[in-house]
Formats: sequence, C-alpha cells, structure tokens
Amino acid sequence: MVNPQLGLEPDRIPGARRRAPRWARAIPAAAIALGLAATAALVGAGISASAASANQVVLATSPASVAATGVATAALTVTVTTPGGTPVANDTVTLTTPSGTAACGSLAASTLATGSSGKADGVATTTYTASTAVGSCTVTATERASGGSGTVTITQTGERVVVVASPATLSPNGTATATVTATVTGASGPVNGDTVRFSVSPAACGSLLSHSVNTGAAGKARTVYTASTAALACTVIATDLSHGGSGTATIDQATAAAVTVVADPLSLPPNGTAHATITASVIGPQGVAVAGDAVAFSGRGSACGTLTPATATTGSGGRAHSTYTASTAAGSCTITATESEHRLSGTVTITQAEAVTVTATVTTLPANRTATTVVSARIVGPGGAAVVGETVDFTTSGAACGSVRPTTATTTSAGRAETTYTASGVAGSCRVTATETPQGTSGSLTLTQTAPVPTAGGYWVATANGHVFQFGDAGFFGSFPSHHIAVGGVVAMAATPSGVGYWLATGSGHVFQFGAAGFFGSFPSRHITVGGVVAMAPAPGGGGYWLVTATGHVFQFGAAGFFGSFPSRQIHAGDVVAMVPTANGGGYWLITRDGHVYQFGNAAFEGSPVSRHLPLTDVVGLAPIRSGQGYWVVTASGQVYPFGRASQEGSPSAQGVSTAAVIGIAGTQDSQGYWVATASGQVYPFGDASSDGSPASRAMSGTHAVAVVAR
Repeated sequence: MVNPQLGLEPDRIPGARRRAPRWARAIPAAAIALGLAATAALVGAGISASAASANQVVLATSPASVAATGVATAALTVTVTTPGGTPVANDTVTLTTPSGTAACGSLAASTLATGSSGKADGVATTTYTASTAVGSCTVTATERASGGSGTVTITQTGERVVVVASPATLSPNGTATATVTATVTGASGPVNGDTVRFSVSPAACGSLLSHSVNTGAAGKARTVYTASTAALACTVIATDLSHGGSGTATIDQATAAAVTVVADPLSLPPNGTAHATITASVIGPQGVAVAGDAVAFSGRGSACGTLTPATATTGSGGRAHSTYTASTAAGSCTITATESEHRLSGTVTITQAEAVTVTATVTTLPANRTATTVVSARIVGPGGAAVVGETVDFTTSGAACGSVRPTTATTTSAGRAETTYTASGVAGSCRVTATETPQGTSGSLTLTQTAPVPTAGGYWVATANGHVFQFGDAGFFGSFPSHHIAVGGVVAMAATPSGVGYWLATGSGHVFQFGAAGFFGSFPSRHITVGGVVAMAPAPGGGGYWLVTATGHVFQFGAAGFFGSFPSRQIHAGDVVAMVPTANGGGYWLITRDGHVYQFGNAAFEGSPVSRHLPLTDVVGLAPIRSGQGYWVVTASGQVYPFGRASQEGSPSAQGVSTAAVIGIAGTQDSQGYWVATASGQVYPFGDASSDGSPASRAMSGTHAVAVVAR
C-alpha cells in the first residue's frame, strides 16, 4: 500500500531484502522522521491514517456528567476543522446516540450547521437532556462534507430508587387504591430530603394523590395511586430530582383475579338422573366479587354427564351456576369453569360411583340404653342398579353414641345391608356411617337420643362408704362395694339427667362413674389440691358436672360451665353445704350453713333464711323447682322452708325427727313434692313424692347416708 504522505511503497519481491528505492534513499532522514511523527499524531487523535484526508470533528460536553433526573442538561459543542486545522464553515453535522440505551437522554437538535447561531466558523452547539436511568451515553457527531466524526461520553449519575406498590393488583373500579413507596438509597445508605417525582403511564391509567414528595429519614417517599376503570397494566415511575436515579412499579388493574368452583354434592350415583349444582365464583383484586363476567362450563373425563347451561353470567355476588346431570358410567368428571375476560379458570371433580344411602326405622329414640332402631344402607351402581353381595362396614361417631350390631353386613338382592343400633344412656346425637368396600364410598345418618322424662317416683340414697340404695323406678348401676372400690369418704352423689347412671364424689375430689355416666375429670386428674368437696351437681345432658368445696370454690368438668364462685366474687361467707344447677345448666345456687343463698349465671334469687331473718345455723340442703322460680331449704333438724313459687308440703320436724338427723332434700319431677333423708337412712316423702322405702329398712350399719338424689 502506498503511503499518501510519504510516497513509500514496500518492496514486493518475494524473499528479497526490503530496501527503499534509490530515489527514496536520497531523502534526508529528518524529512522521513517528520512524516512519521505527523502520522502518529493523526492516529492519536482518533483519526486513522487512511482517513487523514477527512475533516477533523471534535465533540465536547460541559459538564461531563449529569444527574439522571430527566431534566438535567449538558451543553454539547462540535468543532469541525480541515486536516490542516482550518475551521470548516457551513458544514452539516448529524448527532446520534445508540438506540435502546436506557441511560441515553435526548438532544435538543440532532442536525446542526457549523458557523451558525452567532458561533465562529466551524462550531455548532446543542443541548443534551438526561434520561432517568443511571449509566453512560456515547454521543457521535458526523460531518457531511468529508464524513469525519467524533464522539463524547456523558455520564448520568443518580441514587438507587426502588419502587413498591401495595397491593400490586387492583380492581378497575375507579375507587380501589394502592400505596406506592419509593426508597432512595445512596452510597451511605437511605437518602433524606431528596425530591421524588411520581408519574404514571399509559394515559388510560389512574391518578396519583401527590406527584412530588420529599424522602424522609428512612429514604422513603410515598403517594397513593387510585385505579381508573380500564383493565390494563400501569407503570408508576419515581424519579429522584435531587441527585438522579429512578425506579418503577407495575400495578395490574384486572377485573378477575381468581375463579373457584364447587359442586354440591361431590359424589353422584351413575344413574343418568342424579344432579349436582356447580357454582363458579369470580373474585377480583382485594376479594371483590366480579359481576357480569361470562363463565363457560365444560367437562373432561370418560364418565362425564351434561352441563346446563354451558355458559352463565356472574351476578352481583360474582357467582355463576350450572347444573351437572350424571351419566350412567362409573368414574369421575372434572368440570372446568373459565371466565371470559382474562381466561382464568378453576376446576372441581365429581365422582360417579356406587352410591350409599342410609336410612333408619326411627331417627329419634330415648337415651335409655335399651331403645333400638334398624339402620339400613342401600347401595346402587351405574344406571341405579342394586349392588348385590357387597360388604358394608357400620361405624358410629359422637359422644352420645350407643352401639351397632353387627358392625359388618352384606347387601341383599335389593342392595341393602342392615344393622341394629342400640341407644346409650346419654342424650345427644350420634352419626352412623355405612362404608362399602372395596371402593370406600360411604353414606351417613344422624340419630338423636333424647333424655327420658323422669317420673315422680324413684330416688337413690348414697352412704359415706360408697353404698348406693335405689328405690322406686331408680335403677342400680353399681357402688363402691360392687366395683371393689376401697377409697371411702363419699360426700356427694349426682345422677345423669337420663336416670341411667350416676356419679359418687369423695371429699378429696375423686369422682367415680356408674352406668351411663361418663368420666370428665376429678381433682386428682386435674392436679387440684384444694380439697374439702361438699357437693356435686350434673350438667344438662349428662356431659359434665360441677364439684364445690366448703369454701365456695366451684370447679367445672366436661360441658359444665363456670358462672362464678365465692373467690371470684370475693365472697367471704364460707361453710357451703349444697349446690344446685338451674334446669338448663346456665347457672347455679350455693347455700351456706347459716342460710345465705348466692345465685350465679341465670339462677334467680328467690329469698333466703337470712333475708327472712330466720336465725338458722344448721342448713344442710337446697332443692329447686323445675321453673327455677323457687326452691326449698332444709335444716338438719328437719325444717323445710319454701321460697319463691315453691310450695310448703310438710317437714320431718313435725314427725319427731331427732336434731341434726337430716342430710338433704330432693324435689320430684313436677315440683309438687320432695323427699327428705336422714343420716340413718330414713326417707320422708312429702307432696306427690312416692314412698318407696329407705336404707334404714335394710339394716344399714357401719355407715351413714350422705345424699338423696331424685331420678
């Protein structure tokens, strides 16, 4: 290649020694050195030796760095000269920046003419405005006359700006809001006092409460965004106007955020007629129901039936409904509900298998441990045909449950398997479930057990050593001697409301259950060390009980409720002798030996020996009437005092009972009479109370009676 400056040409003879031509050897060495120096200078100025004939373009910026605020500017100056340094006037210069570079801002003019705008020949100027992105931007200036060019790099500085919107999804209802937080962080941490400008795009988006906010000590600036009514994604931009830098957050204005689908029921017999209601709920952002959205229902699976209608529109509650009708094929069908706006969907699966239907000859029976009902399970398969020879397991669940016999049965030609349910002695409900094998399909039925209505006759008397004596229609369900319990020290007895069981309690808080009575805890099982138990009372339904101490402490077990005690009321009377609950168990009375009556919960105060100014010191018991609007109080000497609507039916004192002989009183079911018992086991009936005998007539020896309880 010929050097245009020196006129030198390399020797091209292969293998020959490179020697300068004879004419070149005559050129002085100083001239050669001068030419080489000129070439080096051109290369150092960013102009190649091959382009040395082009005009020189020098592009300068002032300042060299600007804040990435979107408004900061820098002055750009272009100088065009010939290779010899002569300014080039009236030359057109084009300025460009790399496309797609976020850190590049904008140019006030991209085409300039040298020597214009009052500038000297060969000079043109314009203004560069920064973007909001931190980084660098290279600007290139190219002159038209010879194609010469030059570049300059502008640095855009700024802080780190992180923007968060909460929530990030809003319903496009014109009212939903989100809090937008911009956090500005510099090299030393959060930046305090910077001005942050908030903006939002595109134009269809909502509005901002504040557009310019200063950061606080934590470097945070906040504003509130209110959604528009358009369904689209909106970008909130936060720009640090003080030091540069920006960040964005996206808020999605969507009408639908989720679709949930439920079927009722989830299992159908494959008989071609059974149906289930399919409900699709379309929920928008922040849990708002979406109304007016079209929902398409479809089924997938070999056993699928039909859906009517196939398309429905959500109502004000955001729900759309369809009815699924089973096919005659066993299997499952997955139903999909798809809303139209965003194509969001949800699914539910319906099983078409052998169906189990459970019935009973009687669904309500007394909780008397003897009542029975026949429970039948019928199994049908595809097309509603009876399933023959299938094994069915019967189980029960519930605190009041009795028993089923047999627990396993086989379906007959009619598809039926049967068992017999025998009631327990506890009032309440029991769920009987029939499960077929091998598929495990089941059905269930709830039975109700009601407490038997007690009669006016029947009562128990308990003794200190745990003997229980029954009279009238009261049943015997065990005692300490019959169960070989050697604890002793019995102080109280309570019967289940059904009359088919009872509890005995000792002074130390031990509780022993008999018959249908359940165990719900005791002082030892609860690690209660108070002691001094004097009374016990059953909760309605037989699902619990109370224990009471002489100091007025009340302890509840099982379903029994706590409505207060002497310590909780700060009552310092002491010497409690009896406790009796109201008919519904929502309260109770406590009575002290000196005749004070204290009511708790829904128990009503109907008077007391103290309120009547009766100087009693030997009260031993209290019995309420069923309405709760009165009660009887009995003393150790056999005096019975009625209060409220309780009637006076007589007193043992009038029958020559010795002093300090009476230990308690129990009212009849209709509240028209009562029994009074003595320590020797003598029982005195009054009113309509039946005279069914007493332990005294059975030669009770070596112990004494502690309680009389009506059935």
